[in-house]
Amino acid sequence: MRGDMKRMRMMSLALAALAAASTGAQTLTLTLADSEKAALDSSHELRAARSEVEAAQAHADSLKTALYPRLSLDGHWGNISHVPEAEFFGKEIPMSDYYNYSYGATASWDLLSLGAAYPNWQAAQAQVESRRQALDQAGQQMRLQVRLAYFQTQLAATQQRLYADALKLAQSTDDDLSLRLKAGTSSRIDALSASNDELERRSAYRISQAELARGLRALFALTGGDQGADLTLPVDDAVGQSLPAKVADPSVVVKLDDSSSLLAALSSAEKAQFDPQARPQWLQMQAMVDLAHRQVDAAWAGHLPLGSVSYRFSHDYPDGMNFVDVNQQTLGANVSVPVYAFGQVSRHVDEQKGLEAAADERRDQVATDLSTAYLSARDRLAGLKDQRDLQTQAAHQSDELQQLVYRSYKVGGSTYLEVQTSSLGALEAKLALAITEAQMQIELANLAALTDPTH
Repeated sequence: MRGDMKRMRMMSLALAALAAASTGAQTLTLTLADSEKAALDSSHELRAARSEVEAAQAHADSLKTALYPRLSLDGHWGNISHVPEAEFFGKEIPMSDYYNYSYGATASWDLLSLGAAYPNWQAAQAQVESRRQALDQAGQQMRLQVRLAYFQTQLAATQQRLYADALKLAQSTDDDLSLRLKAGTSSRIDALSASNDELERRSAYRISQAELARGLRALFALTGGDQGADLTLPVDDAVGQSLPAKVADPSVVVKLDDSSSLLAALSSAEKAQFDPQARPQWLQMQAMVDLAHRQVDAAWAGHLPLGSVSYRFSHDYPDGMNFVDVNQQTLGANVSVPVYAFGQVSRHVDEQKGLEAAADERRDQVATDLSTAYLSARDRLAGLKDQRDLQTQAAHQSDELQQLVYRSYKVGGSTYLEVQTSSLGALEAKLALAITEAQMQIELANLAALTDPTH
């Protein structure tokens, strides 16, 4: 009898594997590295941030031109209908010509205005740096979002494997009890209980497919890839190689990175050096402090004189009452000295100083928030590591207990209720362990985002 049951179980597994191989379902190979790159390349938010950096740089370059002299070419031509005349010694002489023109080049320099132009340019440069750090931060957040989505998808795939294994075991037990019922060595109650258990496990397996599909869609929303994949019945690669019986063929097979390899790759983040002043969040706020400081300087420059010097060389006609061409050179200066404006400049300086102090406080708050996030992630990771050690032991013991109880049941030493309880306990222990390891990945990803300059 035992030989027959063993042969039937092996035949069921072989048929399931053959069915999986014959489905011809599309296989998606999704690595974390490729997902990160795809998200960074396709993100509209990152593209917008890059455009903002370019716009800020163009603005800074335009302000920089105020520091240098300007050269311009100009000219005019005119035809007047009436020329005034003057009488000299009884003879009327025209004061000009009906035609007149002038063309030349002018060089000017706002020399006395550099006190305001220079800090304005420096403020624009600080704005560029702020935009660059915002771009780095957006890239960091995008990479972190992809990792979290990938880990959630990976957890859903792990849970599906556990549900698939539990379903196979329930189906094996159900087949065993059906045969024993026919042979008169098992009760109808146990046979029905085993059948219901198989139905429940099959239902849980189907829900795990929906959870995997949800994780994949969240990941694809970030990466912009594989939007045309049929996610109605996705299965993990390991499940697809040996499907349980009585389940529908998969619509797509998903192959992900191994969870243990990702944990190992991220483990260095736990010991990495943390410096809040090296993070783009803090550097962005530091740039805002610099911006505010330069704006204080620009406001204070309102106390300074304004002025420019210019030089013009032109070719003119006529030269007054002399109807000849003439080369004209003109040197000029324009100066404005502020005397009294009812405290307008002083109040503007006070306003900018207040904004500088506010930016300084916000920068310090960002440093505090980053330190808190780093320490909290380390604390949670330490707790999860201890929890994983305990859950690993519990999972091994629950698995062993399940096997012992089932053997005891087969010889009449335990009830089928005890078999169900131990089987459920083993499944729950493995699921809890998988969740803890996924949470460890998340905390390591958070630490990597806080310590690694490239993340």
